Amino acid sequence: MKNMSVGKKLLVGFGAVIFLIIAILSVSVITSISRNSQLQYLNAITDMQSEANQMLNDYNAVRVELRSVLDDSVNNDDAYNLVLENMQKVKNQLAAMEAYSADLNGYGGEAMAGIKQSLSEVENSLNTTRASDLEIRADNDAVIAAGETAMQALANMYEKALVFTEGAADDSSQAVRNRMENVMKPVQEIMQDFTEVRVQARDFIQSQDVSLMPKLRENIDVVQQKLTGLRAALSGTAAESVGQMSSALTDYADNLEALAADDQKNTEVSEETRTEFYDVLDEITAFVSGVAEELTHSLNDVVNTSNMVMFLIIGIALFSIAFAVFIALYITKGITGPVGMMMGFLKQVGDTGNLTFSEEELRRARAAAVARDEVGQSLAAFVQMLEHLIYYGEALQTVAA
Repeated sequence: MKNMSVGKKLLVGFGAVIFLIIAILSVSVITSISRNSQLQYLNAITDMQSEANQMLNDYNAVRVELRSVLDDSVNNDDAYNLVLENMQKVKNQLAAMEAYSADLNGYGGEAMAGIKQSLSEVENSLNTTRASDLEIRADNDAVIAAGETAMQALANMYEKALVFTEGAADDSSQAVRNRMENVMKPVQEIMQDFTEVRVQARDFIQSQDVSLMPKLRENIDVVQQKLTGLRAALSGTAAESVGQMSSALTDYADNLEALAADDQKNTEVSEETRTEFYDVLDEITAFVSGVAEELTHSLNDVVNTSNMVMFLIIGIALFSIAFAVFIALYITKGITGPVGMMMGFLKQVGDTGNLTFSEEELRRARAAAVARDEVGQSLAAFVQMLEHLIYYGEALQTVAA
């Protein structure tokens, strides 16, 4: 900068300061744009977290009603409807979060696609469970109807047995007693045993405990054996009524077996549905945790960016101030140094009229005059003038001598 004029030095100094000011403004604008983008991301992830938490709450509400659906295959219409209602809420919240994902550069899209697929699988399992429940309901109705038919057949058999025991007018009293012993006593036992079978069947239907079925089947077989023995002791319409009772009891047993098989199938389907449901619950919980972590990360990014902007602006501002002070001192020194030196020479000449200067003083003056600016050139011309005056002064003294 020594070869530059004072005006150019000032121009360079002010230009550098203006450049730094523009740099500060540029950094501020760029970082503001970046921070605004981060704030938009933060707002979107905050909205997503709100929807995710609501989705988790609604899905937990599904869990309460799902227990009723899976544990009671008969009286579960209201619970099943509530499950479907809350499942729809979960799907609506998932759709809302998919819209937020577009504002988050696709964040969470893969996880939400997995949850959506899992929800479809749970719905399919629920539909399968529902179909199984309806089958069990139909089986229950069939068992009840078969039980009523068997009871009617039992009542008809009892009436026919009474007629049979009282039918022969010429039988002796001992023969009547023997017939009563061989017919009515087995009939009464069958009636008692069938009553116990119906109580056991009722317990089985209410509990849906398939482990009760072997004992129930065993008791039905006992009744069938007694019916077979009774039929051998009867004839005519009485024997036919026993056959009808046996057939009705077989239908009753078959319906109970079908109910047991469907109960077993329903238990397996329900467990599969329960497992899938809790798998989705784990997925949603993990997703909510991930969104919370992303929210924390985004918030930290905003804070870090704000701090970085603040420190960067402060740093550039301090550097600008230091640079401005340096330029001012440099230019001031470049002006005041030579000017001060000329003032010293002029004061000495003016006060004493002495043109005698030491070689060291002239050397320092020449060194200060190396700058190519106006001040340096002025000092160089002044030093040259002094040298000429000194030369002519010494020449005059020599002539005078």
